[in-house]
Amino acid sequence: WYVAKLFKDDPQIDIKVSGEAIAEPDPKTCAQGDPEFEFYDRFLNDCDRHGTTFTAFGRELFRQALLYRCVYVLIDLPPETQQAENAAEQRIEPYVTIFDQRCARNWQTDNYGNLEWIVFHTKSVDTPFLKDKVTVDRWYYFDRKQFRVYERRSDAPENLKAMARLIDSGPHAMSEFRQDPHDPDSPVTGRVPVLAIELPEGLWLGGRTLLPVVDHLNTD
Repeated sequence: WYVAKLFKDDPQIDIKVSGEAIAEPDPKTCAQGDPEFEFYDRFLNDCDRHGTTFTAFGRELFRQALLYRCVYVLIDLPPETQQAENAAEQRIEPYVTIFDQRCARNWQTDNYGNLEWIVFHTKSVDTPFLKDKVTVDRWYYFDRKQFRVYERRSDAPENLKAMARLIDSGPHAMSEFRQDPHDPDSPVTGRVPVLAIELPEGLWLGGRTLLPVVDHLNTD
């Protein structure tokens, strides 16, 4: 109900660069299109490389925040961006991914509450054609400079206690993040490419309804 009410009308999104709003170019006067506008237009229509609009992403973000109070957003770049031979060949088009509170296994923050590192765990089932199902556990580690991905595939009983193996690693999207983005001379410290969004306890509807629901089920 709250999600439906909040997103009854699509939000109006104004994008500003250097204080100036980016408006949709007039096709009559701009035959080639505006590359800057097209970049933002692509992101607003597909922000997670899975066809999700930015508005739909915000709706899911709000829903999970109501349920779990805290939700995490990963800001990432396509692998081909990191693999480019030089900066001129890089196509900087970031995308976002949601991790809910249940996926966050461990983390550490500095004295100001900024993440120093965080680990997410996901579990999925791989079903190869004409083969048995395989349970796939993955751990994603991010710090201020690097990311690492570990995987364990439980395709046999003896593999249930097997150690996960490193399948990917390297610098992440924000490994070159400046301490002050507006000062080109500020030191490059990097930051964890994860944004933690946490609701105040009074707005955490999942927590407010948990005990009454449990009491109702116990009574039933």
